[in-house]
Amino acid sequence: MSTPPRYAVVGTLCLDNVVAVDGTCYVGKPGGNVLWSAAGARLWTGRLGVVARAGADYPAEPLARLAEAGVDLGGVTRTGEPHGLRIAYRHRADGGRDQPVPQEALGGLAPEQRAVFVDTTRDPAVRGRSDPAFTDIPAAWLDSVRLWHLPLLPLRLHRAIHAGLRAHGPARIIADCPNRFEIGDLAADMAGTLPGLEAFLPSTSDLDVISPGADGTLIAADLAARGSGTVVLKQGAAGSLVVEGDGPRWQIPAYPSDVVDPTGAGDAFCGGFLVGLGETGDVVEAAARGAVSASYAVETADPLAVLAADPAGARTRLAHVKARITKA
Repeated sequence: MSTPPRYAVVGTLCLDNVVAVDGTCYVGKPGGNVLWSAAGARLWTGRLGVVARAGADYPAEPLARLAEAGVDLGGVTRTGEPHGLRIAYRHRADGGRDQPVPQEALGGLAPEQRAVFVDTTRDPAVRGRSDPAFTDIPAAWLDSVRLWHLPLLPLRLHRAIHAGLRAHGPARIIADCPNRFEIGDLAADMAGTLPGLEAFLPSTSDLDVISPGADGTLIAADLAARGSGTVVLKQGAAGSLVVEGDGPRWQIPAYPSDVVDPTGAGDAFCGGFLVGLGETGDVVEAAARGAVSASYAVETADPLAVLAADPAGARTRLAHVKARITKA
């Protein structure tokens, strides 16, 4: 009998349709916040499990590669039918995203590629087939997992899984921002879950949709004051800001990578943060590990390449990042 994992990610697997900054179009590449988060976490530990639903339309190779890397797939439900979850967006040079993708950006695609370059993330029928449920979590994991991560999920699902974990016992949870398009007031919509999080990790791209033009630092400080133990504001190429309630604030730099495709960088960051926090209890150390995980993600369009990253190289990058952390 295998040993249950120490860390776990509960999220989704999907196919990514992406237009890179240079105009390159990636059509239906394997992705999903579970895959990217697991890749980022795997740099730092082998005691990781994932919970997700894999449709028949999701390629077998990414899951096989996760298993080869030691990731526990006991929480992956293979549905046996296509679930059709696809996301589509265009990266902008300023670090933002266009979602939906302007049709003129797809001019170089063949008609059959354009037909599947779609975003189904707001389709209730698709979400019903693709989203995990609390009952998908293996029972043995509820007592073994030291720290859980909830990546981007629909708001109702974020709340439901958070509630299920907390009802079982004193679960420790970190979370990315729920679906930004469902949130009107971030503090109000997170009021029920924020006090139960070890750390909340929104991004500036979330705030650009939820509170356009607002000061992200002030929002992070307000959220920390409302109950989350720590707020980590992911800032893309500018790094991340760590806010600990009334305590000191820290600016964590991004590692200087040659950016190929920033898709998945935020999820990889969260994976690195998850393990860093669980292993050290230090949120600054955790954010530094997140920065390293993200640095590998932006250097490739293939999340499986992150799984192949050299742990020794990751430690070298970690030293580089930690030497440049400053008080904000």
